[in-house]
Amino acid sequence: MYMVNKDDKSIVKIDQTTFSEESLQERYDLQEWIDKNPECLGEPLLIIQKEFAGFDKTNERLDLLALDTKGNIVVIEIKRDDSGKDVTWQSIKYAAYCSTLTTDQIVELYQSYLTTSPANETSATDRLESFLGSEYEELLSSNVKPRIIMVAKEYRPEVTASALWLRSCGIDIRCIKTTLYKSADNLLFDALQIIPIKEAEDYMVRVAEKERESNATNIRHSQRLQFWSTIIQQLNDTHGIDITPSDRIYVGRAVGITGVRMALVATGQYVRVELYLSGQNAKERFDFLQQNAEELSTLFGHTLTFERLDDKQASRIKFEQAGLSIYEQNDHAEIQQFFDQYAPLLFNNVAPRVIELLNQN
Repeated sequence: MYMVNKDDKSIVKIDQTTFSEESLQERYDLQEWIDKNPECLGEPLLIIQKEFAGFDKTNERLDLLALDTKGNIVVIEIKRDDSGKDVTWQSIKYAAYCSTLTTDQIVELYQSYLTTSPANETSATDRLESFLGSEYEELLSSNVKPRIIMVAKEYRPEVTASALWLRSCGIDIRCIKTTLYKSADNLLFDALQIIPIKEAEDYMVRVAEKERESNATNIRHSQRLQFWSTIIQQLNDTHGIDITPSDRIYVGRAVGITGVRMALVATGQYVRVELYLSGQNAKERFDFLQQNAEELSTLFGHTLTFERLDDKQASRIKFEQAGLSIYEQNDHAEIQQFFDQYAPLLFNNVAPRVIELLNQN
């Protein structure tokens, strides 16, 4: 850090000092500075308790407990100099303890904190409403994953490595590096966020979200493949439909004429059986088959839905049931029953007549 002299266009280096050299303490100095000015950590925070020791079956104390503007609990763990090797584990423990705090307990903690200062006459609820808005109770009750802010002058490699790994797992943990400067009789304090790097924070959040989305997609692909493998084995064994499993939301096969496929579809909201018409003459074929809708529905035994899909080149004839999900294990028996009942009707009764009609047209 440098002091600027505007007159002679020069800068003068300001020397660093340490808390120990200045006889400053972690609890009675650094913690008090952050308590009175939490925005020095780089964001608006509301301190609701300090030296909190209200954990069940332990006498451990966390340095500062705060809320951010979204109603998340923020555990702030402070080290005067070196972070030590156990600060990450210590912070995680405190976050775990605080994750069970209810809205009423948070309000009670904050009210207790306010009463330690005679100058504070405003109630905790009034201050929470001022900081979070009128819906503060809903915000507090919906956020059960505390954030962590670690504050230290220096960080050991094992601490930064574990913090980066925790962030990759979706834990919002940050490292703030403190520096103390001395100029004549004045002390200057700086707090710099080093994990994540402030300028790259949005990018890192997007990367993490994309990775989580990709992992979720892979899980769903695996779920669908397992689902179809089970469903189709019984269909093939019992009805000889001869369909191959897939990791998509649909499986299908040709029915003996170009541009027409039978498909079984299962999503998170519905299941259906369908005949899918594609190709340049799909609309012409669909319009012709729709003229025979009553006959085809009679063969199926239930009313079929004809969807022209004017915004697409393809069209479909379907029978659908809503309220079933491929991702809900409890729905699988009912989905199996649906396909066992309706897939053979579509394949053995409707599809052959569709081929006859299209060959005649």
